[in-house]
Amino acid sequence: MKNQIQRRDFDLHRAILWLMLIVIFALTGGCGPAPQPGVQVTKTGWEAQRYGLYNKVWGSTISTSQVDLLTNTWKKIVVNGYVTTDSNGQGKMRKDYPSNTCTVYVFQQSSAGVLSEAITTCPKGTTGQGCTNASTWLLNNCGIRAVTLPASVVFKGTMVTIIEYRELEVAVVLSSEGVAEVTPTDQPDQVFEVHPGLAAYAVTNEFREQAEGFFGFPPGVEVDFEQMIGPIESMDQVRQIQSANLILRSQGLPMVPLPEPIVLGLRWLTDQPEDFRVTEAAINFIDWVKLGQIFPDVPMPSAFEAHGETLDLRSIPYDTENARRLLDEAGYPTELEIFLVYDESIPGLADLAFAIADELRAYQRFVVNIQSFNPDNAEAVFAELEATNLPILVLSGY
Repeated sequence: MKNQIQRRDFDLHRAILWLMLIVIFALTGGCGPAPQPGVQVTKTGWEAQRYGLYNKVWGSTISTSQVDLLTNTWKKIVVNGYVTTDSNGQGKMRKDYPSNTCTVYVFQQSSAGVLSEAITTCPKGTTGQGCTNASTWLLNNCGIRAVTLPASVVFKGTMVTIIEYRELEVAVVLSSEGVAEVTPTDQPDQVFEVHPGLAAYAVTNEFREQAEGFFGFPPGVEVDFEQMIGPIESMDQVRQIQSANLILRSQGLPMVPLPEPIVLGLRWLTDQPEDFRVTEAAINFIDWVKLGQIFPDVPMPSAFEAHGETLDLRSIPYDTENARRLLDEAGYPTELEIFLVYDESIPGLADLAFAIADELRAYQRFVVNIQSFNPDNAEAVFAELEATNLPILVLSGY
């Protein structure tokens, strides 16, 4: 009798152990680590790259069990792989169809999984708790379906921005071009459309009352982009929408008119030159007030990143005497040759770059070579310029 009880206890313990293993296996998606927030690919044909210069993006280029650092060169993503970025990162994915190329931009700290012909905020294999609190994407020319917790979106247009805010279980849809058809998850018979230049949101039934108080209008109602500014700020998605605005501006399409819709910045590539006095001198040579009057429609750079610091350009005075003194102290009494490179995808930035170069050349203390780049060819352009061993000053989105 005692042996039978011990045997039953052993069988029970073994059954519990197997049950625990099955649950762990299901939660982790089987062998290998669970996918991280990012873009997950479950069909071949998708490629990914880092979009921009100063962020990190990883992708499953070899297997689903690991991610590799991506550059601005396109890399194929393996079946069931994914792409993820750091807190400042922007990823770009594309897939060719017979009549078009679908492009998906995934912004800072966002997640977007691609499941067959659909895109979802939670990559396959993650749980609700494993998804980020907010996800922001911009879809260009994509005839696919976006699946979020509160609603699914079908695209009839070419440029649509989506924010899913999980804390309130809402999905905000902003159409810059074309029409987006939204089907609420809890009310699939209440389909509504979002037209160009307008925005609307969907919400789960559980959070409908809170959402109406948060936005100030009911779900499914189209409003101007301006009425979404407050909610975007409250959702802490300003930086993500500024990144989307940079792309929309390059296409000449309606942007969200944030108080500062686009933020530009200057920085030395890889913190060149090492002497900080050269950086301060360069800033002192540039009269931002004058340039702002010459180019009223181009946002002036507001930040300068150098040596691990972010300087507020607007707080540093135009002071050519101090600039020359600093260069003398740093050991550059004659002309210092540099490159000034600018992002040609941002309208108006070419004219501003040439004007900044003239400011730096005015007192014969800098020799400035100008070069353009865009986020897609940046890797090759900067590799060529770095081979010259000259300091490289970058004017781009921040």
